[in-house]
Formats: sequence, C-alpha cells, structure tokens
Amino acid sequence: MEVLDKDIEKLIGHIYSKDNDLGNQTFTGNVGYRWKFRRNIDETTLFKGHFFWIDNVGVPARQAVIDLFDNKVAAECGQSLLHDHKCFWLVAKDGFYFAKNSPDNWEFKYPWPGL
Repeated sequence: MEVLDKDIEKLIGHIYSKDNDLGNQTFTGNVGYRWKFRRNIDETTLFKGHFFWIDNVGVPARQAVIDLFDNKVAAECGQSLLHDHKCFWLVAKDGFYFAKNSPDNWEFKYPWPGL
C-alpha cells in the first residue's frame, strides 16, 4: 500500500488499523509513504487514513478520514490471502484517487469534505 501527495504543499496523514498505528506521516511534494501488511484470516483488515491539508499558516484547511484498505479496496486491488498486489492512493487538491498495480490510471474516489 502506498499513499502519494500530488499537489498539496503540506499534507499530514495519520495511518492506522485496529492493531497497528503507523503514526503521523508528513507528505511534501510527491513524496509518498509505503507499508506492507497481510490480511488477517477473517479478512477484516481495515486501515484508515486521517488526512490534514495544512494551509500556509500551519492550520488544517481541510481534513478527511478514508478507508485506505478494507474488503472493498481488497477486491478492487485483487488482494487475497494468497496473493499480494500493490494498491496506491493519491491525495490531491480535489480529493482522493485510487490505482492498482502501478501509480497510474488513477480513478477518482472521494472529494475532500466541503468541496
């Protein structure tokens, strides 16, 4: 799983699951954050991202919580207990995009709340 920042000068993402808190990650100009994991046997693995778009004065201009990985994303990505595939999220000024296998062919998924 990888999260990329497209065009937001300062983006902070808190990435976590029930069992793993990956902490706050600061994204600046096309620098991403990557992590690996295995789905649990019950296929209930859920990773969330709480994203903060920080404005020029250091205040969150927008924030959103999205499911970065759940059963729906696993199906789109082709994940199974036996096969791993790469999934990518792109955070942009207009919202959140998803791609599988390689970071291209982005599909728009969610706008920032309030847009």
